[in-house]
Amino acid sequence: MLKEIGKNALLAAEELKTIETDTKNKVLNDMAAQLIEDADEIIEANNIDLENAKQLDLTPALTDRLTLNKERIQGMSDGLKKIIPLEDPVGKITESWISEDGLHINKVRSPFGVIGIIYEARPNVTSDVSGLCLKSGNASILRGSSYCLDSNLKILNTLQKALERNDLSKNCIQLIDSKDREDAIEFMNMTEYIDLIVPRGGRGLIETLVNNSKVPFILDGDGNVHLYIHRDAKEEYMVPIVINSKVQRPGVCNALETLILHKDVYQKKW
Repeated sequence: MLKEIGKNALLAAEELKTIETDTKNKVLNDMAAQLIEDADEIIEANNIDLENAKQLDLTPALTDRLTLNKERIQGMSDGLKKIIPLEDPVGKITESWISEDGLHINKVRSPFGVIGIIYEARPNVTSDVSGLCLKSGNASILRGSSYCLDSNLKILNTLQKALERNDLSKNCIQLIDSKDREDAIEFMNMTEYIDLIVPRGGRGLIETLVNNSKVPFILDGDGNVHLYIHRDAKEEYMVPIVINSKVQRPGVCNALETLILHKDVYQKKW
């Protein structure tokens, strides 16, 4: 199954290399619209994942990250629309020079080809990374958490509708629907099909990738979200911003972890 996905991705990657920016942007806009149109079906699939997750003893933060509703699906749609005005990197000349032999040489950006994305918990990542890969001319193979599978499959189906409506292969975006950890390990070693892996998850995922992957990958570390309050900050904003930055959604990756105060703020009597 994985090899078939890989072969399909290679063919789709060749197709994506040559499509025009206007076509990419139209597909992204159609994807955004289709997410809204299919919102009820996506929520229905998400409810299956949430019901199954009750047996897995997930933390409240993970359950929150798994949950989709109309507002979050609107956010997914808006996220795809934000990619549309971004500059198309494909074909952009980043450097140009003439060699000693008189050769005019250009350094030109080109797609990787096939990008694999391994991610945890958040089904909204399915649309986020699919849109970014499409805009950069790359086919994508996604591998999400096993407890998000129904949500991810439905979102994938929605995105593929927009691809096919624009005469592009649905294999430009594919999802591994296996829950087997061994398949995830095999995915990390598909060097003949995948050019790059991008992980989005916690330390456990990162360690698994470091210990097992033969495909090149990009890591961003654990992260530590800081908030600094300067002495000139408006007093009426300080406490609301601090509270909001942590308690609004504690489980997301940009929730506050370290608060830094200017000494004048620290010494102030509240």
